[in-house]
Amino acid sequence: LECTAGGVTHRGTGVVVSPKGLVLTAQHVVPKDAACVGSIGLADPNTASRMIVRPTNLPVDAALLQFARQQPYAFVGYCDLEDWMVRRKIFVAGFPGNTETGAPSYREGVLSTVLPNAAGLLETDGQTVAGMSGGPVFSNNLAGIVGIVIGAKFDSLGTVSFYGILPASAYAQAFGLTPSAKPCYHQHREVDFTDPRTGT
Repeated sequence: LECTAGGVTHRGTGVVVSPKGLVLTAQHVVPKDAACVGSIGLADPNTASRMIVRPTNLPVDAALLQFARQQPYAFVGYCDLEDWMVRRKIFVAGFPGNTETGAPSYREGVLSTVLPNAAGLLETDGQTVAGMSGGPVFSNNLAGIVGIVIGAKFDSLGTVSFYGILPASAYAQAFGLTPSAKPCYHQHREVDFTDPRTGT
């Protein structure tokens, strides 16, 4: 995504969340009165299409755009969060600034928390950089999105203390999101088959 306002261009990532071409992204990628364009699957200004900024009134770092071109769009559903999903694997995705290949970057991490902090964010160790804001945070099997990339929080020494994710399920109704058609995670019991006598 590229959004320009006042002669300044903001670059980020989004995720298509409806067959009508609605795109969820971070609010800080879309400044007030911005003109936005976007391309799907590849950071290529030559294939970028005009996007419309949809009004939202939520007090969180999230925005909704829509491709102006009317056609059916492939989209992804969201994952409901449950307590047992803590420490489950995720993939954060996006287009780092000045991406050399134009291809998206996928970075592995875990859900460090499933309870949002005071800012409404989940913590993860999935490392993100500028340009990935608003990008999808996929479940391990890529069946749905857990949320979107918001950014990093730094301590007083400038070290990253955690990377923040806005949970999609918390705002699914407000943004008209669709639940994932497939389970994002499978809950299972771990069984230890070790023989206590022999240790085998």
